[in-house]
Amino acid sequence: MCLSRVYLEKDGQRTLLLEDVATIKTEAGGVLLKSLFGEEKEVAARIAEIDFMAKSIVLQETV
Repeated sequence: MCLSRVYLEKDGQRTLLLEDVATIKTEAGGVLLKSLFGEEKEVAARIAEIDFMAKSIVLQETV
């Protein structure tokens, strides 16, 4: 199973936003994240980096 951790980058700092992310969907205002356990978060951000080997995704805040 390929699940990822999603980090939000702001002012050069990365903070963990959500773990075990199974789905990412781009929306008009940002990105919708859904975890394996049903947790959802919508973030005003854009995808900056996806590292499949590290199972990590970095978002940059757009506000």
